[in-house]
Amino acid sequence: MTKVNHHCHLPLETTHGFPKLPPNASTFRRLTRAFRNLLTVDLNNTKCKKFFPHRSAQVAEQKRYAKNCVFIVHPFSKFNSIMEVIFVTSWLLSCFIYPVANYGISDVDVNTLVYVHGYVNTYLQLPTMIYFFFVGYVDKKKKQVIIKPINVVWHYLRTYFVFDFVVTVMPLHFGIEFAIFKYCFNNNLYQSATALIIFHIFCYYVRIPVVSKGLDNMLTLFKIPKMMRYIIMKIIGTYLILHLINCLLFQIPEVIYLDYDEWPEESWLRQANIHFGSNSKLATVYLEGMTVTLCTFFGIAHQYEVTLTNEQFCLTLVMIFGRLYTLFLLADLLRAFGIARVSESSYEQQISRLNAYMTSKGLPWPLRKKLLKHYEDKFRKHCFNESEIDSTLSERLRTEIFLFSARKLIRGIPILTTLPKSTLGIVIAEMKLYTFSPKEIILRIGTVSDNIYFISSGTVAVYNEAGHELCHLKDSDEFGVVSTATEGIQRYGLEAIETTEIYYINLKLFAYLLEHHTNVLSYLNQRIKQRLDELQNIERTILKGGTDFLSDLRKGKVLESLRRKPQVSK
Repeated sequence: MTKVNHHCHLPLETTHGFPKLPPNASTFRRLTRAFRNLLTVDLNNTKCKKFFPHRSAQVAEQKRYAKNCVFIVHPFSKFNSIMEVIFVTSWLLSCFIYPVANYGISDVDVNTLVYVHGYVNTYLQLPTMIYFFFVGYVDKKKKQVIIKPINVVWHYLRTYFVFDFVVTVMPLHFGIEFAIFKYCFNNNLYQSATALIIFHIFCYYVRIPVVSKGLDNMLTLFKIPKMMRYIIMKIIGTYLILHLINCLLFQIPEVIYLDYDEWPEESWLRQANIHFGSNSKLATVYLEGMTVTLCTFFGIAHQYEVTLTNEQFCLTLVMIFGRLYTLFLLADLLRAFGIARVSESSYEQQISRLNAYMTSKGLPWPLRKKLLKHYEDKFRKHCFNESEIDSTLSERLRTEIFLFSARKLIRGIPILTTLPKSTLGIVIAEMKLYTFSPKEIILRIGTVSDNIYFISSGTVAVYNEAGHELCHLKDSDEFGVVSTATEGIQRYGLEAIETTEIYYINLKLFAYLLEHHTNVLSYLNQRIKQRLDELQNIERTILKGGTDFLSDLRKGKVLESLRRKPQVSK
C-alpha cells in the first residue's frame, strides 16, 4: 500500500513534559497541573518557534523544564508572555508619567499623574520586579535557555535589579538616596530633589533594550508584518528620546538655578512662561517644550532667543545628538530596506521564478503549496550559494563547520563522541543533508535503500504495508537500513510529520570510514536490531487488535475514577 498523505494516528505529546495525571486525580492536583502548564514551554510561542524551530526540540525543552524546574518560569511560557505585556505597559506608562509629574507646575493634572504613577508603581512595577527573580533567560553566547534558580537570581542581580529597585522602591521611600543627594548639593532640598528625579529618569531608560524586545514580541502576537514592526519600533524609540530630552530641558535648569524666583529673565523657559513655579497648564508646558526639542533636535529654528551660556550649551548638545541620531536612523533604514535585504531579495526573486515555472506547467494548488513550503523550509527566506562559500574555505574550517552543524546529531548518539575529531569530521563531511517538508515521503515500502539515515531535527512517522502507523522517530534516531528486511528492500515506509532535517550516507562508505572503529559499527548494528524488533512487536500488537495491557494503561483505561461508595441501608 502506498501512502499519499499522512494523517497521524499516534497521539502527539501534549503533556507539557510532566507525567500524566491519573484519571482519579483530585481537583487541586488538576488545578496545580494547569498552573504549571502555564509556566512551561508554550509550543505556540513565537520566540520558542524561533529558538527551537522543530517540534521535537520544543518537546525536549518541555521535558527538561519539567524534570529540572519547580519555582522558575520558563521564558517561552504563556505566563511569561502575560507578565511581559504587563511589564512593557507599566514601564511605558511610568516612563511618560514620572518625569512629567515632577515638572513642578501647580496644575490639577499633575496631582492626577502623581496618583496614577503611584498606582502603576505599587501594583504593576513592584510585582514585576519580584517576578524577575523567578523567570529564566536566554544565554545568547551558549545558545541555551537558563532555568537554574541560582543562575537566574544572579543574572538579575548583576543586570537590571539595581535600576529596577531605584525606580520602583525608591520613589516610595526616598530615605538614604535622598540623603546622599542632599549631601552632594550641600543640603539644598530643591536641587537635591531635582537631581534625584533626573537620576530616576535615567534609571528608567536603562531598560530600553528589554522593553524594545518586549514591545516587538507584543506586536508579533498581533501578526504585524516584520517591516511594519520595524517602522513602529523606530517611531516609538524616537519619541522616547525626544520625551527624555524634553524632560531634561525642563529639569536641568532646576538643578542649575537655586530657586524658581531666581531664574533669569533671559531664559527661554521664562520667555515661554513655562518655567518652574509658573501657573501654566501641564499640557501647555509639555507641548511647548516638545516644540523646542523637535526644532533643536532636527535643526529647525524656533521662536525663542537663547542667550544664556548654560542653555546654549544644553541645546547645542541636543542639536549634535540629533544630527548623529538622524544619520544613524537613515543608515539603519538603508540597511533594513536596502543592502541588508539583498539575501531576502534574492530569495524573493527565486520564489517569483518558481511561481512563473508552476504557472507555465499548470500545477494544481496543493502541489504549488507543497513546493513553496519546501523552498521556505530549505532556504528559510534567505538565498545564498553554499557551495561557492565552501570552496573559499580551508579543509580544516569546513570540518569545523560540518561538526558544528551536526553537533545536535553527535550529542544524540554518544558513541560518535568516541571517534577522533578528524575521523568524525570526515564522516560528517561525507554525509548529505536534506530538508523534508511536512507530509513529504522519505522512503516508500518496497524501494531499495543502500543508505543509512540520521535525523538531525524533526519527527518521522513509520508505517507498515497495511497502512498502520507504528511509531514516531525523533532527533538522533537512525533509519533506512533499520527498516530493511533483506537485500536493502524497504519493509516500512517513512514520512516527515514536520519540517525534518536528515543526514544520510551510503552504508558501504560508512562502514569503510569506520573500519578501524568496530565498536561504533557494533553499537549501531545493535540499535538497528533493537529498532526492528520493536517495530515487529508493535505490528503483532496491532494485528491482535491493540488490546495489550500496556496500551490500556497508557490510555488510562485501567484505573477507575473515584466514586462515592453507596450507602447500605440497615
